[in-house]
Amino acid sequence: MEKAKKSQSPAAVKEGDYLALRELFRPHVESFDYFLDKGLNDMLESIRPMEIRDPNSNNTLKDILHALQNLKSNDLVNAFFFPLFLLTIMHTDLGEGSCAPADEGCPVECTPLSPGGLSHFRHCFLFVLPCRQARITYHGEFKVDVCFEFNEQGANIRHTFNFGHLPIMLMSKLCHLRGADPNKLVFHGEEATEMGGYFICGGMERLIRILILQKRNYPMGLVRGSFLKRGAGYTDKAVVIRCVQSDQSSVTVKLYYLQNGSARLGFWLGGREFLLPVGIVLKALIDTSDREIFTSLTCCYSDKYGRGKGVVSTQLISERAEIILDEVRKLSLLTRTQCLVHIVLLCVQEEACADIDYDLPNAGQYFRSVMEGFEKHDYEAVAEAVLKDYIFVHLENNHDKFNLLIFMLQKLYALVDQTASPDNADSLQYQEALLPGHLITVFLKVSLNSLLPFM
Repeated sequence: MEKAKKSQSPAAVKEGDYLALRELFRPHVESFDYFLDKGLNDMLESIRPMEIRDPNSNNTLKDILHALQNLKSNDLVNAFFFPLFLLTIMHTDLGEGSCAPADEGCPVECTPLSPGGLSHFRHCFLFVLPCRQARITYHGEFKVDVCFEFNEQGANIRHTFNFGHLPIMLMSKLCHLRGADPNKLVFHGEEATEMGGYFICGGMERLIRILILQKRNYPMGLVRGSFLKRGAGYTDKAVVIRCVQSDQSSVTVKLYYLQNGSARLGFWLGGREFLLPVGIVLKALIDTSDREIFTSLTCCYSDKYGRGKGVVSTQLISERAEIILDEVRKLSLLTRTQCLVHIVLLCVQEEACADIDYDLPNAGQYFRSVMEGFEKHDYEAVAEAVLKDYIFVHLENNHDKFNLLIFMLQKLYALVDQTASPDNADSLQYQEALLPGHLITVFLKVSLNSLLPFM
């Protein structure tokens, strides 16, 4: 989009001008403000502490990331305390320049550090125009205080790590042009109608393109030939849901329909897709009985209204419910604890088939090893972590996860019986936009998770 000419007089620009143009950039700026205000905090709360254990002495050392968002000064503004670790990310003068001697020449605007104070030094604020002219990036330092805890006793040892720099979006809360009127914008070498919403990287204007993703937290019934490649016994029908956490990270869960009437719940972990019998997952989520599961699945069908308008189920759903429960009974899994332990003993991959032998003694070892931080925990604790971190992560209550899985099964069977139409993934009503601030939040979470073991 062609920008307004710089020769335009600032006085000619009124408050209500260019509102439509400003609306185009508003999602970009607001998403970056979300990243600063809420995204960082939510992202850090979801990072699991890294534990290092000495095999000889059984001593433990935990990486305790103490992270804090500092927008205006070097003082600590807010901190987050956790039972096992302290996590605080520190933004030191993020988006601001540094102090330089007064006799050295500085390409940025400088103001006295304190009235009548140190006249030899001046506090410098970096603006956008010098970054364009010098072909540098308009950014701020990103520092993190990492605390190390030994055997969960004594005081934490804190060490500051410099993680480099983060680009600052123009017109965001950390940009010095935020709230500037047209006269001030022109004074700093910008256009009177500057909208922001982009970054200055290497002196060039860079805009993060908005991506299209599947609508969050909505189960979609899909028919795709690629589902057949999961193994023998699989069909081309599945219900897919992209679950998004408060930190904008997502986990996609797929519920596949099998030719024998059962279903498999699939999710990705450690670069592999694990496929679990849906009956075991239902009984592992909450303490429930076979009768309760059967009633929950068949409640959407009634013989009285079997052919009525709006009915999305058939009498076949009761037979499929019995098949799901029979799979659990054949494995002699009667309690929730038994189902939790058995989940870890399952390592069903793409080459799995519907009648696979579930007695895999080495599968549990692999499943536990790919869950970072759970190498020494028992199978029940690992299964609880799997249900929390990979199964419907947008829900915190296991009863809500149970009800959602029941609903997905009902929708899957309605799709198979052709009482419900498949959803169109290309339709706008099933899509959403991945904004720049959300993308940066997810990227930082992945980067910090991969960096924490090497601190």
